[in-house]
Amino acid sequence: MDVAETQAGNDALVSIRRGDVDDMSFGFVTIEDEWTQEAGGKEAIRTLKKVRLLDVSPVAFAAYPSTDVAVRYRPRRST
Repeated sequence: MDVAETQAGNDALVSIRRGDVDDMSFGFVTIEDEWTQEAGGKEAIRTLKKVRLLDVSPVAFAAYPSTDVAVRYRPRRST
């Protein structure tokens, strides 16, 4: 995915490269899911089987801390 050549796009890249923004956030609507619990387990595990993805964003504080984001070098295309 190309980052927009705007001040906001450039600021996002700088923040990700510096590590200020290092997680991801996903906005979705659940269409189908499944809940399971291991024997003796205290927490239930939710498996998302089908969702409608609404938003994907780099963030500083994610709801799911096991996510991450990074910048990969890719030369900008000339127009």
